[in-house]
Amino acid sequence: MNSLFENFSVLGSPSLELVDCLLNLLHEVRLPRREHLVTPDLIGRNIYFVESGLLMIYYVQKGKTFSSQFIKEGGLYLSMEGAKPYPEYTIAMEDCLLYYISNADLRFIQEQFPEFSAVLLPLYQESHSQSIELSNILRLMNAAGRYKWLTQSHPEIVRRVPARYLATYIGITEVMLSRINQKL
Repeated sequence: MNSLFENFSVLGSPSLELVDCLLNLLHEVRLPRREHLVTPDLIGRNIYFVESGLLMIYYVQKGKTFSSQFIKEGGLYLSMEGAKPYPEYTIAMEDCLLYYISNADLRFIQEQFPEFSAVLLPLYQESHSQSIELSNILRLMNAAGRYKWLTQSHPEIVRRVPARYLATYIGITEVMLSRINQKL
């Protein structure tokens, strides 16, 4: 839980009431490698903080798997409430230690401790900026440029994720990724 509370540095010294409230409402879950956290038939109701391990968000189209996001230590996964399920899966790429809080409990904390939004905002912004960055990379760069961006911007992901998932993440085939790797 140490990396979760490292995010509290934006508050300076959070109140003991806030820390106690969080400790009472946070739940731990250990997700073994290759286990799903979320599937399309599950309507999400929690927000997860990745303490250790790596999650992959992916979707399946015409029988093929396409990676859309990787969430590593210190990251936030939003499994938001919705009227209908979202067509993506979330799977542990490694054994994971996660802490989660329900959306209802999170709303309660934000109402009782408005300063807690200062903790969440940077995490939300980081997730959002990563999505925008990837979208721009996919639109503006060729295959070799996308892979170069990935290796320079996210070397730990490249080391930890099998090539087939990296390839779909940057919008290329595994064969093309292999060819690019051979040229580098």
